[in-house]
Amino acid sequence: MHLKNLTLRNFKNHAELVLDFSEGVNCITGANGSGKTNILDALHFLSFTKSFLIHQDHQLVRDDCDSMLLDGVYDNNGFEQTVQVLLKKPGRKTFKVNNNAVGKLGSHIGMLPLVLIAPQDIWLLQEGSSERRRFMDMALCQLDKQYLSNLNLYNKAVEQRNRLLKQTASDALHTLDDEQLESLNKVMIPAAEYIYNKRTAFIKEFVPFVVDSYHTISGGTEVAGIIYNSNLQQGKLGTLLQKSIEKDKILQRTSVGIHKDDLEFSLNNFPIKTHASQGQQKTFIIALKMAVCYYIHSQTNIYPMLLLDDIFEKLDSNRSMAFLQMAANNYSGQVIITDTHIERCKAALQLTNKEIYYITLTTNG
Repeated sequence: MHLKNLTLRNFKNHAELVLDFSEGVNCITGANGSGKTNILDALHFLSFTKSFLIHQDHQLVRDDCDSMLLDGVYDNNGFEQTVQVLLKKPGRKTFKVNNNAVGKLGSHIGMLPLVLIAPQDIWLLQEGSSERRRFMDMALCQLDKQYLSNLNLYNKAVEQRNRLLKQTASDALHTLDDEQLESLNKVMIPAAEYIYNKRTAFIKEFVPFVVDSYHTISGGTEVAGIIYNSNLQQGKLGTLLQKSIEKDKILQRTSVGIHKDDLEFSLNNFPIKTHASQGQQKTFIIALKMAVCYYIHSQTNIYPMLLLDDIFEKLDSNRSMAFLQMAANNYSGQVIITDTHIERCKAALQLTNKEIYYITLTTNG
């Protein structure tokens, strides 16, 4: 599957923009402020039903406008497929595939596999565990509808459980409603078990892809590693919830469960966050994302669309050129790159064996 054509109307800084794409490597160049990243965000929205930069949908609508439209035309094994989203303020959105409305937006995720490599990915190393759980979820939700369903059930139950714990703690006249608590636990336990098993299997199968990707990009001798940590490695969630109830009452929140899962990233068994250079950290993140591409392909026989946002900001010149040449020559899926300098892009891609399709944006979008 690959993108053939994209239309943006009143999306962020773009009043009206229509672009054609090749099924191979596409390079979008333009000055800062021309809206290069916004194009990638539009593609992310068409795949995941949400922005990767903005949490509130209404903020995607161009200033002084009431609505925005995204329209993507894809080639799906020789058949044309259109995906359209109409978003009206304050945030009402409608998805259509081939002019048929999508009922549950979650059912659309995974239909257009996509992997994005962006400067914000450094958060995977620098921020808290929620970023690393989100990384796993983004990969698994594209492959398993039941995973997404269980994740939504679990998160909603944890939110309700936390609210119950806070209400009880703030009202001295009321004791904890054990029946309601148990009801929420019964929702959490099977959902958590499903998610835990899927995450465990994913990391086991995924790590070899990361090792290979890191070695290919870096050309070095370091060995990349990932360790998955979860409370459920110490026992069943039902037992853990019972043991932690007094602690949860004091904290007024649920202290155990898969919402506490985390990943440890390493090079040669040393933590990346504290022992790796900046170049090694950036290389690891790119290897991580490329490994997702190859893992999804191994499960679906489909190469996700690969989006590379400002890759030269992530790596030094030698590594960025080596990576771009690898992505252009060795990756069989569609690639879309953004950069501020067309000559830099051409220099990095001149040794590839594929034709490069260039798109140049002006500052007015």
